Amino acid sequence: MHRGEILVSIAVCLAFYSPCDYELPKRHLARTLEWLAGEGVEAVLAQVVLPGQAPQPVPAGITSLVYESADVMFYKENLWNQAAKAAVADKLLFLDTDVVFSAADVIEQAAALLDLADVCQPFGTAVWHDRDRKIVNARRSAAFAISRGYEPNGRYYHPGFSWAMTRRAFEFMGGFYDRHILGGGDLGMAFALDLRWVGVDLRTRNPLDAHFAASPSYGMYRMRAANLCLRVGCLEDVDAIHRWHGDADDRQYCSRGTFLPLEPGQEYPLRYREDELLEWTDSTASEAVQKYFASRREDG
Repeated sequence: MHRGEILVSIAVCLAFYSPCDYELPKRHLARTLEWLAGEGVEAVLAQVVLPGQAPQPVPAGITSLVYESADVMFYKENLWNQAAKAAVADKLLFLDTDVVFSAADVIEQAAALLDLADVCQPFGTAVWHDRDRKIVNARRSAAFAISRGYEPNGRYYHPGFSWAMTRRAFEFMGGFYDRHILGGGDLGMAFALDLRWVGVDLRTRNPLDAHFAASPSYGMYRMRAANLCLRVGCLEDVDAIHRWHGDADDRQYCSRGTFLPLEPGQEYPLRYREDELLEWTDSTASEAVQKYFASRREDG
């Protein structure tokens, strides 16, 4: 199969939201969009803007879905789901906009892997750069662990950066679980892909960043996905490199759940608008999440 035929089979889905209007995330997005436009692959960017905020521009050939909302939350998985529904291709690559890959042909490799696997991460190792582009951390992908029968514990394996799946798997799963409004949905994804781990309480793995995991909606999502017995793989020899936009301490990956605690058995006060974007039913929740975003200091 020629390169063009491979690229036609897959679409790249992106999400963007920056309520504090940091500059570095916008620059990283622009570079990612420029790369995808040059690849000639189908790409869909779903973005949320605050009232009066201009959407991020996109190159010709890339689809842009723009939603306006005054509500502040971590929209990524909600927007990924929207982008996937707008895409045409039968294979879907979901990509964080601040990540680059060590392999120039990563999109083609991901498309080929999805002929053998239902779900994958298109990298084997996650790498983090500091502001000087020096490596400060690295660990294997969660899909690397799952494909080998290991628990995808976030302390040792990374569940974020990017996922890819067939449209069939996406639809059977119901897309990504998107009601974890402080982030952490990538961890929820990893632990929903194997029946061996459905009994693991994610709060025991990260007590301050997995409050959503005790909600009834995540429990149902997790069981539905795990019972599909999906084939999971990864591109073992590819690195995914995270571009710096704020120090890890400011990003508060391990403590962000404290900004809006959730008791076991409860749900965050959310509902879907007619266009399927999430919105708050309690304005105080939006204010709490705004404090989290403001504390991230993504420009340093």
